Amino acid sequence: MPRKKKLTVMAYPDLKSDAMYPALITNVDVGDTLSIILKHLSADQEGRSQVVKIRLPVRPDGLAAALFHACGLSTEIGAELDPKAIIGAVVNAHFGPAEDSAELVPIGFESVSKGAPHGQ
Repeated sequence: MPRKKKLTVMAYPDLKSDAMYPALITNVDVGDTLSIILKHLSADQEGRSQVVKIRLPVRPDGLAAALFHACGLSTEIGAELDPKAIIGAVVNAHFGPAEDSAELVPIGFESVSKGAPHGQ
């Protein structure tokens, strides 16, 4: 009699601070911070989603500006941005340690065409 095949649920591998991960922006909310949901697309992180909170206001060299720029929007001083316009965009997210913990959080964003995504 053939043995039944079983599957094992496994944890996601740790994110690496020296890698970029392609991610789809699936939701955006604006309050005291810019809150986005990133859905990871690389094979080893596929299915993983993260809520990322980015400080506001948008400043030319800040993380929020890097995100909008990676999505193809102008981040020149005075530009008016529609946060919902980035829903559906795919960006490369660069991770590093958070200021107040060892948790890895996005510390930079690039357009997919500019940086090579993790695993490729």
